[in-house]
Amino acid sequence: MLQAVDYQDLSSIVFTNKPADKLPTEALEFIYSKKLFKFFVPSEIGGLALSLTDSLKLLAEVAKIDGNLGWLLSTGSGASYFFGFMQPAIAKVVFSAHDAVIAGSGHPSGIATPVAGGYKISGEWKYCSGADLATYFTFNCKIGDSEEILAFILQPSQVTIKQDWDGFGLKATSSHSVVINSEFIPEEYTFNIAKPPVHDNLIYKLPFLPFAQASIATVGLGIAEKLINVSTLYAENNSKHWQPGRYTFVKEKLTRLAYDLNRSKNDLFENADIGWQQLQNRQLTERWPESIDQLSKALSRNSLRVGTELIPYLGMAAIKEHNYINYLWRNLQTASQHVLITPFEKSEYI
Repeated sequence: MLQAVDYQDLSSIVFTNKPADKLPTEALEFIYSKKLFKFFVPSEIGGLALSLTDSLKLLAEVAKIDGNLGWLLSTGSGASYFFGFMQPAIAKVVFSAHDAVIAGSGHPSGIATPVAGGYKISGEWKYCSGADLATYFTFNCKIGDSEEILAFILQPSQVTIKQDWDGFGLKATSSHSVVINSEFIPEEYTFNIAKPPVHDNLIYKLPFLPFAQASIATVGLGIAEKLINVSTLYAENNSKHWQPGRYTFVKEKLTRLAYDLNRSKNDLFENADIGWQQLQNRQLTERWPESIDQLSKALSRNSLRVGTELIPYLGMAAIKEHNYINYLWRNLQTASQHVLITPFEKSEYI
């Protein structure tokens, strides 16, 4: 399935060496035509039906072209995992459109009140990446005064987008807040990923948390790899103008950072492949989610180090907002900020 995407074609119509705050229409059409927002939708519904390992490889390649695209594929295609838990007729409606994109939030920031035939929901959710592109939204809500959580499917006409995303990186992801005010949602437009999946595809049997952690960490990986490539070229082009020893110092730092990043990448991808094989054999170990947690956080920290340890040695050009290196650094910093890949505890891998 990975051969279905011509990365050179996508790279030529997107953000190559020029910062942008909005996704080019041509890039979106390319993504729709290649079904890139449908990683885990079954092929009979028009999806790619990828394995975990293939999805991470593809995500890294797209994030390397541009972090905004990588982030949106991580969240939008990640939402295609929800296909497996929706009622079949509803899932087909939600994902069958050519330009289907799901935005939303897993944080239970809303309250759902049971009523005849469904629920009335209200709430506000932050950081709903892809809000401006969404053909449907999904949000988690608490049911009344209880601790029970349920996910709800809404159409764009049922939500209000606040247009408040002001991150200094990933500016083109439209990661806005969304408000819902007492909207009725029929019972059939709900789902619960804590329960067994409705569909049989293997990906839906994968625990959601490690799946999400690996995907988010892989976005930072792609951006960091691009930052290394661009910085290497920048150093080579400026080597004759730098003071003696500076180029050698920067080159050695680039080599070390690239080595550490590639090691973390291989560790995560190999572990993801082990988990996928275990899943195929119906023997997913209890240890595997913990390993993915630690390896995703290690990859995120090594990706982030590419920026934090490199930028100080690239001169004044690297701190100018419209410089491409600065654009990559800001995207990397923003992508690495997600709480699911932030190590708040010590790890044997970090």
